Amino acid sequence: MKLRSSKSRILLVDDRGENRYVLSRILQNAGFSVEECATGTQALEVVRTLPDAVILDVKLPDISGYEVCRGIKTDPLTKLVPVLLMSAVFAPDEPPPEMAKVGAEGYLSHPFVPSDIVKKIRKLLPK
Repeated sequence: MKLRSSKSRILLVDDRGENRYVLSRILQNAGFSVEECATGTQALEVVRTLPDAVILDVKLPDISGYEVCRGIKTDPLTKLVPVLLMSAVFAPDEPPPEMAKVGAEGYLSHPFVPSDIVKKIRKLLPK
């Protein structure tokens, strides 16, 4: 059984350090605990610690974010962890078709609106 801390823990996966920095600050300022990964391989290991949600860039240097999401959703241990896909190529008002195919619960598009990110994460978390 997983012990809950007072802060929801978000796994942030992006190979670009500047994106991780900005998103981490947004999430931390909203009261979340953030763990960061720069590769899909690392994310597939860390997600087994059962974060409360994952924000996952689709363009990673080793494995595509879609494959990472598919791996999360097909693993019996991690399949219930909510995933938000993230990319600059997503239209802000139109979900990417790949989202449903890999089982992601939502998506974020660049440029980020901090309040939208926080709202989407909070919506995914259990009440």
